[in-house]
Amino acid sequence: MKNRLFKTAISVLFVLTLAFSALSLAACKMGGDEETPVGEGYTVTFVSNGGTEYAPVTTENALQPVRLPTPVNYGYEFTGWYDNSALTGDKLGETYLPTADVTLYAAWQATTYTVKFVSNGGTEYEDVISDGKA
Repeated sequence: MKNRLFKTAISVLFVLTLAFSALSLAACKMGGDEETPVGEGYTVTFVSNGGTEYAPVTTENALQPVRLPTPVNYGYEFTGWYDNSALTGDKLGETYLPTADVTLYAAWQATTYTVKFVSNGGTEYEDVISDGKA
């Protein structure tokens, strides 16, 4: 009787192990593993509007975010990237998760320069204020 009970317990344990293994394998094939790449990647193209030029970036998969660069444009302050050429809506953060191929556009604000003349007793001149390149 003990021998029969032991064999039954081993058989049940074996069947449970097989079932668990099959379920684990099925979950991995369905993309249940967070590190499994899902889908193809997307291309992010940058239009810097006069600033530093950047090559397009293509992600390896649909879950890979892109770290957005910070361009430089003499005489202007970079104010952010936008997903439309009108530069409307919310500006994007430091990273961007594309959901399709996309073009991003840089926005700029002219830097204001004030030139003050100190005449030290000579001819007086008014301050000169310039937006953009001084």
